[in-house]
Amino acid sequence: MAVPTHYHIPNVSRNGVKRFLEEIGGTTVLTTSINYATPLQEMMKRGFDIVADIVGSLIALIVIAFVGPIIKRESPGPVLFKQERRGQNGKRFKMYKIRSMYMDAEERKKELMEQNRVKDGMMFKFDFDPRIIGNKILPDGTKKTGNGDLIRRYSLG
Repeated sequence: MAVPTHYHIPNVSRNGVKRFLEEIGGTTVLTTSINYATPLQEMMKRGFDIVADIVGSLIALIVIAFVGPIIKRESPGPVLFKQERRGQNGKRFKMYKIRSMYMDAEERKKELMEQNRVKDGMMFKFDFDPRIIGNKILPDGTKKTGNGDLIRRYSLG
């Protein structure tokens, strides 16, 4: 019968939820949000993200400038370790870290499996891992930690 119907939709309800009408793709929709950002807030957040990314990248470059030559001297191969991982909703992404292990760490892992502290094989834990750059067991049995251990201890990688 084409009878117009009107609904009262307050901008902010008693519980702090914001509701408003907007048009998306030619269709009028009711949008409900607890924390809805204004265009100014979105712009400020984007600006903060860009500044934080630049600062983080500069810090990473400085760390790599100091740690990179040490890794290259002690272990041939790239300074950065690249690995594919799965993120939110199974999305794949490439992760880069400063390398703290020798290039042949995976092959050496097979030799060391009987010394694994976790017996179910789900994880590989070691009290002293000789695959870490610079770690050595001296002839007298003393364990000497190397620069790879420092990279891990101070979360540089």
